[in-house]
Amino acid sequence: MPTNESLCVAFCMGRGSCPTQQDAIWINDKVFQQPNHASSEFRLEADTLFIVADGVAVSPSAARASKLAVRALAESVKAHAGWSFDGMIAARHVRAAQQRMCEALEKRTLDYGASTTIVAVQLRGNELAMVNTGDSRAYLLRRDGTIQMLSRDHTEKQKLLDEGTATEGTDYASVYDSLSDPD
Repeated sequence: MPTNESLCVAFCMGRGSCPTQQDAIWINDKVFQQPNHASSEFRLEADTLFIVADGVAVSPSAARASKLAVRALAESVKAHAGWSFDGMIAARHVRAAQQRMCEALEKRTLDYGASTTIVAVQLRGNELAMVNTGDSRAYLLRRDGTIQMLSRDHTEKQKLLDEGTATEGTDYASVYDSLSDPD
């Protein structure tokens, strides 16, 4: 995308059946975490960072974890552009954000085990960098309407699919949907 074009981004949030909104979105240097957020549209220049953190519902303090994660990741990217060869978001930023999130969560024993998944995209001119961890995904929607998945899940089931041990479309025990370590 040429740098003189603007980018239109839209998002909405719904909390589902949980009593609190466990997800957080970072866009335009602002955190969104409302129980029900109607569709919002932003027109941006093509130099921005988008982060979605999906708090893991079965973990304690999932809402706090997701909010801490988006802030920590955004701060990491801003403070350490030199951590990647092109100055854009990289896995090292995610690891630093995880460390900061863990340090903040360890102060309250009720937060032990709080977790979130993350998918983040940084756009700069016609360049895009994307990272994800967990089972949050990034998709590219092209002007012609085609959709391409850019990321992959970090779940036990996905590991089995990648190894050829499991078959897509087959139901497996829910334990296989648990998160695994990214490669």
